[in-house]
Amino acid sequence: MLLKANRRLSEIYVLKEQLKSIWRAETYQQMAYRLDAWCQLAKATRIMSVQGFVSMLQDHNEGICNFAKYDRLTSSIIEAGNVSIGLLRRRARGIRDTEYFKLKIKQLSVPEVSSILYPSVKLI
Repeated sequence: MLLKANRRLSEIYVLKEQLKSIWRAETYQQMAYRLDAWCQLAKATRIMSVQGFVSMLQDHNEGICNFAKYDRLTSSIIEAGNVSIGLLRRRARGIRDTEYFKLKIKQLSVPEVSSILYPSVKLI
């Protein structure tokens, strides 16, 4: 009902769903073709906010398509680790022991495991 009431919202929703299909491309060429086709479709809507997004995607076309080229490899795990280290560094202001800081960084990389008998207790 909401999509029928607002044509622009409906167009953007359809574009969002079509953009998801780009990530399922098997090769660099397929991904580049799908991305170009999506950008042409998005430009045809003449929605200003979408135009800016299309421009940004076209500027980063090669990097986006490299996702398919390099076996869907991303830097998300590294970025998440960098964010965790940054948060730890902010909390540790005033601590001068670098070995303790390194130990805390290593502790961040160990996944938390819960006890089967005591689920509220986190095991390391």
